[in-house]
Amino acid sequence: VRAVHTLKGLARLYGLNFLASDIHKIESKIITLFEEGVHKKSFEEEFEIQESSLRHSFDDALKSVKEVYGDIYDPDDPEATDVSDTIEVQKSVLNNTVQEVSELIKTKNYETIISTLEKLSNINIKKMTIGLQNIVTNTAKKLDKAVNLIVSGDDSYLPEKSISILKESFIHLLTNCVDHGIDEKGDINVTIKETFEEIKINVRDNGKGIDEEKVLKRAIENSILTEDQAEEMNSSEIKSLIFKPSFSTKEETTETSGRGIGMDVVIKNIEGLGGSIIIEDGQTMGTSFMITLPHFEKKVS
Repeated sequence: VRAVHTLKGLARLYGLNFLASDIHKIESKIITLFEEGVHKKSFEEEFEIQESSLRHSFDDALKSVKEVYGDIYDPDDPEATDVSDTIEVQKSVLNNTVQEVSELIKTKNYETIISTLEKLSNINIKKMTIGLQNIVTNTAKKLDKAVNLIVSGDDSYLPEKSISILKESFIHLLTNCVDHGIDEKGDINVTIKETFEEIKINVRDNGKGIDEEKVLKRAIENSILTEDQAEEMNSSEIKSLIFKPSFSTKEETTETSGRGIGMDVVIKNIEGLGGSIIIEDGQTMGTSFMITLPHFEKKVS
């Protein structure tokens, strides 16, 4: 179900709202199947039907892509597509790498030389985040809101595999900020700061903030904790409940939220990268998420 939810977010990222709507309907039916129980005789048959529907939705979307962009990209034959096989490398990064490799050659430390050269294929976190503007724009449009995405800070780099995992987390996190954080209009600020040991990414919206009373109420209703446990929790612990699986403060499920799937994916992915995510205290407006990641680039050099 989490994978289907992520596919819905990716469809919205690329402006395929018609596909996101189809996936949402199929997602609802899949969740209902699991709620009714996998022990039922009809489960496998019903599941295959929904799986087939999902495939048909993607096939239809691909046909549309071919009709519109066939001369540029053919999904049936991606190798024949005229796509530039190049990567962008910041000049300062290239110059530093050349200098490092020149010094390493003198020591004949070839293993370290290879590791240093591999850094050139890493991807800029800031550029990746800017590329997610569509997820903010399309989600806001769906909810009749006006939201700006503002990205600033250091040019910091991660390996392509790590960037893919971080990107999935950002899709869910930015959607959450638009849907839950901002009422009608506002900003989401993403700031990246690189130190020698770690990378810090702050994602902050200027919305209404987290309603702790509402979070506690929903957590008790969903049996995530008892009333006695709730009494003992501080502000930071209450806010962190939004990372619990199947947790949502929405009364009704919509195409953008209410499943309780999303924020648990965020924390799972970040921790899988060896990092952490916390909700910062002391905010006078909005919600501030602080992501800390190990500095992969420094560790391999």
